[in-house]
Amino acid sequence: MSAWTRRRATPGQTTTTGRRRGTVVAALLATMALVLAGCSDDSDAGPADTWSDSWVTAQQPAVDIWSPNWSKSGFADQTVRQVIRPTLGGDE
Repeated sequence: MSAWTRRRATPGQTTTTGRRRGTVVAALLATMALVLAGCSDDSDAGPADTWSDSWVTAQQPAVDIWSPNWSKSGFADQTVRQVIRPTLGGDE
C-alpha cells in the first residue's frame, strides 16, 4: 500500500483520521459556542441600577525594615490576624 492510497473504513468502523477530524470539529464548535455565548448586545439595556462589590488585597514582602518580620521565621503556636475590608459601590 503506497503512502498516497487511503484505506477505506468498513461500515461501522472509523479511521484514526476521521476520529481526529471529528474531535477537532467538535472542539471548534464548542469554542465558538462559548465565545458567542459571552457576546451579548447590551446597548439597549439602559443604565444598570445594581450594586457591585470589590475585593482588594495588599501583599507585603518579607523584609526586616521597620520591625522583626515573623513571616520569615514562621509562626508557631500563634494567632495570625488578617483584616478584611469589604466595600460596596453603587448609586444607593
